[in-house]
Amino acid sequence: KISLGATVCTPLNPSCSSCPASEFCHALSNAKHDSTVAVTDYPVKGVKVKQRCDFSAVCVVELVGAETLDKNQSSSKFILVKRPEEGLLAGLWEFPSVLLDGEAVPLARREAMDPFLKKNLKIDIRKTCNIVLREDIGEFVHIFSHIRLKLYVELLVLQLKGGVDDLFKSLDNKATTWKCIYSNALSSMGLTTSVRKKFNLAGKQHILAANKFSTLEIAMCTTWFKTSSRKLFLLTMCQPKREVERPQENSLEDQICRLVLAY
Repeated sequence: KISLGATVCTPLNPSCSSCPASEFCHALSNAKHDSTVAVTDYPVKGVKVKQRCDFSAVCVVELVGAETLDKNQSSSKFILVKRPEEGLLAGLWEFPSVLLDGEAVPLARREAMDPFLKKNLKIDIRKTCNIVLREDIGEFVHIFSHIRLKLYVELLVLQLKGGVDDLFKSLDNKATTWKCIYSNALSSMGLTTSVRKKFNLAGKQHILAANKFSTLEIAMCTTWFKTSSRKLFLLTMCQPKREVERPQENSLEDQICRLVLAY
């Protein structure tokens, strides 16, 4: 078939008289019965639909407990949301995501994501949990046949005040199907390429965070701040005392305080 198309049935100058498949050729049959039709009019090329550009904010939500905070990532859990049964990627599991109106700065993306988490997952980051880490970890473009989707990915590590069980009990919205998956189980699930890219970005961020805290600051945390009295000192640093300046929220110092106090 390949040699026939390359040597006999060429797009511009087909040799129909010498073609062994001419008696079965619909293009030749149509050309014989209609003088306005030529063999070279086939195959009819479809109209190529121009790709539309979509933008999406993705939040890789990781839930940790006080006893596992930043120590054992395999014991943390990630939230997956099931897509609607109709439409793009119907019925597949993914990290929480929201469509954006266009290119958006990090603040605008979080302002779009936070209401989604609150409405669909009952996660109110200002009331029901403590933010351990929230960082933008990357962006990439995923190409579909008719959509060019740009995804902005952030990692949101949360410590729930009431625990995961209380979170499940609070859910009354059946429209959104979701589940919590341990990270080691997540890596073995049949996920889409796009979801795996997001998970890998989160994994890289954990490595970067570990490297960041393995310098002088983490050395101080693991040696000098081990005793209860020194934890109390850190607690003092994290409280708005007059004589001690409180670290800026989500700064390196604030994250160190959170990590050590959780041990």
